[in-house]
Amino acid sequence: MLKGKACRENLLIFSILALVLMLSACASVPLADRAQDEHVKLFQVPEGKANLYVVETGGYGSSTAIFQVIVDGQAQGSLADWTFFLVPVDPGDHTVMGVSPENSEVAKITAKAGGNYFVRLTARIGWMYSRVSVAEMDGEKGREAVLKAKLAQKAF
Repeated sequence: MLKGKACRENLLIFSILALVLMLSACASVPLADRAQDEHVKLFQVPEGKANLYVVETGGYGSSTAIFQVIVDGQAQGSLADWTFFLVPVDPGDHTVMGVSPENSEVAKITAKAGGNYFVRLTARIGWMYSRVSVAEMDGEKGREAVLKAKLAQKAF
Protein backbone atom coordinates (compact mmCIF):
# COMPACT_ATOMS: atom_id res chain seq x y z
CA MET A 1 0.00 0.00 0.00
CA LEU A 2 1.27 3.47 -0.92
CA LYS A 3 1.77 6.01 1.84
CA GLY A 4 2.23 9.73 2.12
CA LYS A 5 3.83 11.51 -0.79
CA ALA A 6 3.61 8.57 -3.25
CA CYS A 7 -0.13 8.23 -2.59
CA ARG A 8 -0.72 11.96 -3.15
CA GLU A 9 1.33 11.90 -6.38
CA ASN A 10 -0.64 8.93 -7.74
CA LEU A 11 -3.92 10.61 -6.78
CA LEU A 12 -2.83 13.80 -8.56
CA ILE A 13 -1.84 11.88 -11.71
CA PHE A 14 -5.14 9.96 -11.67
CA SER A 15 -7.11 13.22 -11.20
CA ILE A 16 -5.33 14.92 -14.11
CA LEU A 17 -5.92 11.92 -16.39
CA ALA A 18 -9.61 11.81 -15.44
CA LEU A 19 -9.96 15.54 -16.16
CA VAL A 20 -8.25 15.19 -19.56
CA LEU A 21 -10.58 12.31 -20.49
CA MET A 22 -13.68 14.26 -19.46
CA LEU A 23 -12.62 17.34 -21.40
CA SER A 24 -11.79 15.33 -24.50
CA ALA A 25 -15.24 13.68 -24.60
CA CYS A 26 -16.91 15.85 -27.20
CA ALA A 27 -20.29 15.39 -28.79
CA SER A 28 -20.38 15.14 -32.57
CA VAL A 29 -22.91 14.77 -35.35
CA PRO A 30 -22.41 13.72 -39.00
CA LEU A 31 -21.39 16.66 -41.16
CA ALA A 32 -22.38 17.44 -44.73
CA ASP A 33 -19.64 17.51 -47.34
CA ARG A 34 -17.48 20.61 -47.71
CA ALA A 35 -19.00 21.68 -51.05
CA GLN A 36 -22.51 21.70 -49.53
CA ASP A 37 -21.24 23.62 -46.51
CA GLU A 38 -19.65 26.28 -48.71
CA HIS A 39 -22.72 26.52 -50.97
CA VAL A 40 -25.24 27.16 -48.18
CA LYS A 41 -22.95 29.81 -46.70
CA LEU A 42 -23.59 31.94 -49.80
CA PHE A 43 -27.01 32.76 -48.26
CA GLN A 44 -28.82 32.48 -51.61
CA VAL A 45 -32.58 32.14 -51.18
CA PRO A 46 -34.65 29.96 -53.55
CA GLU A 47 -37.35 31.77 -55.55
CA GLY A 48 -40.50 32.28 -53.47
CA LYS A 49 -38.90 30.83 -50.31
CA ALA A 50 -37.05 31.97 -47.21
CA ASN A 51 -33.96 30.41 -45.64
CA LEU A 52 -34.11 29.39 -42.00
CA TYR A 53 -30.69 28.72 -40.49
CA VAL A 54 -30.66 26.90 -37.13
CA VAL A 55 -27.23 27.04 -35.49
CA GLU A 56 -25.91 25.66 -32.20
CA THR A 57 -23.68 28.43 -30.83
CA GLY A 58 -22.08 26.94 -27.75
CA GLY A 59 -22.77 27.78 -24.14
CA TYR A 60 -22.28 25.93 -20.86
CA GLY A 61 -21.34 22.31 -21.50
CA SER A 62 -21.91 22.67 -25.24
CA SER A 63 -18.98 20.46 -26.17
CA THR A 64 -20.86 17.46 -24.79
CA ALA A 65 -24.42 18.51 -25.71
CA ILE A 66 -26.44 17.27 -28.67
CA PHE A 67 -29.80 18.92 -29.33
CA GLN A 68 -32.62 17.66 -31.53
CA VAL A 69 -34.12 20.20 -33.95
CA ILE A 70 -37.75 20.23 -35.07
CA VAL A 71 -39.03 22.81 -37.57
CA ASP A 72 -42.79 23.10 -38.04
CA GLY A 73 -43.27 19.67 -36.48
CA GLN A 74 -40.73 17.98 -38.78
CA ALA A 75 -37.60 16.47 -37.21
CA GLN A 76 -34.44 17.77 -38.89
CA GLY A 77 -31.82 15.84 -36.93
CA SER A 78 -29.23 16.63 -34.28
CA LEU A 79 -26.92 19.58 -33.75
CA ALA A 80 -23.73 19.64 -31.70
CA ASP A 81 -21.45 22.54 -30.77
CA TRP A 82 -21.03 24.96 -33.70
CA THR A 83 -23.04 23.04 -36.28
CA PHE A 84 -26.13 24.20 -38.21
CA PHE A 85 -28.99 23.27 -40.50
CA LEU A 86 -30.46 25.19 -43.40
CA VAL A 87 -34.21 24.70 -43.80
CA PRO A 88 -35.83 26.41 -46.83
CA VAL A 89 -39.37 27.45 -45.82
CA ASP A 90 -42.41 29.04 -47.40
CA PRO A 91 -43.21 32.61 -46.37
CA GLY A 92 -45.29 32.77 -43.19
CA ASP A 93 -45.14 31.71 -39.56
CA HIS A 94 -42.79 28.94 -38.44
CA THR A 95 -41.74 27.26 -35.20
CA VAL A 96 -38.27 26.03 -34.36
CA MET A 97 -37.97 23.67 -31.40
CA GLY A 98 -34.77 22.61 -29.70
CA VAL A 99 -34.95 19.48 -27.55
CA SER A 100 -32.51 18.25 -24.91
CA PRO A 101 -32.88 15.37 -22.44
CA GLU A 102 -34.00 17.91 -19.82
CA ASN A 103 -36.17 20.43 -21.68
CA SER A 104 -37.44 21.85 -24.94
CA GLU A 105 -37.89 25.43 -26.11
CA VAL A 106 -39.56 27.02 -29.12
CA ALA A 107 -38.89 30.16 -31.15
CA LYS A 108 -41.49 31.55 -33.53
CA ILE A 109 -40.35 33.13 -36.79
CA THR A 110 -42.34 35.03 -39.40
CA ALA A 111 -40.50 34.64 -42.70
CA LYS A 112 -40.85 36.75 -45.83
CA ALA A 113 -39.92 35.49 -49.29
CA GLY A 114 -36.30 36.19 -50.14
CA GLY A 115 -35.19 36.53 -46.51
CA ASN A 116 -32.57 34.75 -44.45
CA TYR A 117 -33.58 34.05 -40.84
CA PHE A 118 -31.42 32.77 -38.01
CA VAL A 119 -32.25 30.85 -34.85
CA ARG A 120 -29.64 29.90 -32.29
CA LEU A 121 -29.58 27.01 -29.88
CA THR A 122 -27.36 27.47 -26.84
CA ALA A 123 -26.47 25.10 -24.04
CA ARG A 124 -27.09 26.11 -20.43
CA ILE A 125 -26.60 24.36 -17.14
CA GLY A 126 -29.06 21.61 -16.35
CA TRP A 127 -29.56 19.06 -13.61
CA MET A 128 -27.83 16.10 -15.30
CA TYR A 129 -27.54 17.27 -18.92
CA SER A 130 -27.23 20.57 -20.73
CA ARG A 131 -30.53 22.36 -21.24
CA VAL A 132 -31.32 24.06 -24.54
CA SER A 133 -32.22 27.71 -25.08
CA VAL A 134 -33.74 28.78 -28.40
CA ALA A 135 -33.87 32.36 -29.72
CA GLU A 136 -33.98 34.29 -32.98
CA MET A 137 -30.76 36.07 -33.97
CA ASP A 138 -30.41 39.27 -35.97
CA GLY A 139 -29.08 38.93 -39.51
CA GLU A 140 -25.50 40.08 -38.95
CA LYS A 141 -24.87 37.93 -35.87
CA GLY A 142 -26.67 35.03 -37.52
CA ARG A 143 -24.46 35.16 -40.60
CA GLU A 144 -21.34 35.31 -38.40
CA ALA A 145 -22.49 32.25 -36.43
CA VAL A 146 -23.26 30.26 -39.59
CA LEU A 147 -19.91 31.16 -41.15
CA LYS A 148 -18.15 29.94 -38.00
CA ALA A 149 -20.16 26.69 -37.82
CA LYS A 150 -20.23 23.56 -39.99
CA LEU A 151 -23.26 22.24 -41.87
CA ALA A 152 -24.68 19.16 -40.16
CA GLN A 153 -26.14 16.33 -42.17
CA LYS A 154 -29.90 16.10 -41.77
CA ALA A 155 -31.21 12.84 -40.39
CA PHE A 156 -34.47 12.93 -42.34
